[in-house]
Amino acid sequence: MSQATITDVSLNQTFDRLAQISQLPPNWDSYGAEPVSSVAVVKACQLLVNVKESCYNLVGEKVLPFAVAPLADGGVQVEWRGTMGVLEVEISPDGEFGYLSIAGEGNSRKFEEKDRADLEEVLSLVL
Repeated sequence: MSQATITDVSLNQTFDRLAQISQLPPNWDSYGAEPVSSVAVVKACQLLVNVKESCYNLVGEKVLPFAVAPLADGGVQVEWRGTMGVLEVEISPDGEFGYLSIAGEGNSRKFEEKDRADLEEVLSLVL
């Protein structure tokens, strides 16, 4: 049986989702949400490509996000889930990264949150 390679994992479905999100009109949530910023969408795409290129050899198909969602402020959230926990990366309308990392389960869960994280921090958390 041949081993999967980085080219076997496609981000196309995720990029399609980001394209859909980028077309949302103002007030898309009926609570006054901003349209999703093109800067946030581009930064999300760049993040996904960087995660795939940097992490595929270690985590394989887990480089694919669990979810991609618009944020009411015009940003984008990308979420990964795995055996070690959950990582939610928020990309602000101006392209800044922030994250919430949840490790463990139940009463032993540990939370780490940071605004204005750099790409290297986010990549290390995905791993």
